[in-house]
Amino acid sequence: GLVFLNLFGGIILVYSYILMGRIERNQRELELRSNLDILTGLLNRRALLDVVNTKFQRLQRNRRKFALLFADLDRFKAVNDELGHAAGDLVLKNFAEIIRNSIRSTDIAARFGGDEFVILLEDTSLEQAECVAIRIQRKVSYWSNENSIDFSVTFGLGEAPTHGDNFHSLLEQVDQALYHSKTAHTGGGLAHARCRQTAG
Repeated sequence: GLVFLNLFGGIILVYSYILMGRIERNQRELELRSNLDILTGLLNRRALLDVVNTKFQRLQRNRRKFALLFADLDRFKAVNDELGHAAGDLVLKNFAEIIRNSIRSTDIAARFGGDEFVILLEDTSLEQAECVAIRIQRKVSYWSNENSIDFSVTFGLGEAPTHGDNFHSLLEQVDQALYHSKTAHTGGGLAHARCRQTAG
């Protein structure tokens, strides 16, 4: 009876250890998934805000600039309306993959919402950021032609702290640049944010 009791106790301990391991693993997976957009695998908006707030705090300490690209897919609504949401999902997934293959592992990419994406490039000039945007646009054009799905991508570009010393002001300037580019082009445009006006 004593041997059986010890054996039973040992089994309970082993089972408890396995169970705790599974719970911890599931918690890590949930935390990871909560930071990612389910469709594209990029960071979601909430996770992006956490990252960018950290970057601005670091910017205040060491003044290391970073560039922000704001991407908006052109004719995406028409893709959904004419080809269906499955085609729209395919476009979003492949656009995310194009982004991943066009930036460094240290850069940040996120789905901001719908067909809008944000890319953060640390220690990158606006000229270098523009090269990244053009590279993405060319890959999108190639994929669009190969798959007979008509869409492109417009970019707004900005730099912190030149165009904003917090995420809201930076994104506002870059969003305005993107809007002007969209109104000036049928698609596939690219525009830089304007420097903020200072008082006096």
